[in-house]
Amino acid sequence: MTSPEVDLFAHYDFKLISLGEGWRICPGKNLGMLMAEVVLASLLYSFDWQLPSGLREENVSMEEASGITVHRKHAMCTQTKHVILDMLFWTYGK
Repeated sequence: MTSPEVDLFAHYDFKLISLGEGWRICPGKNLGMLMAEVVLASLLYSFDWQLPSGLREENVSMEEASGITVHRKHAMCTQTKHVILDMLFWTYGK
């Protein structure tokens, strides 16, 4: 199975497929995607996000760096303030 005519998987590079595809797919892929969404939503709702003092929205670089994944060319710093949500402390039956 060394010739490309016989080897059906010769053109696939499975190292670059993060969670697999087809019958090799990761069974926890959907759970992982759901958990990532829950974590992001928790971070957004639990903190007040703002730029550091002296930095304006117009001055924030949104350039992307090239690579296999898309990420920011320059790191972004933020200031956060923890918010206690009243709805977390609601009790039923009062």
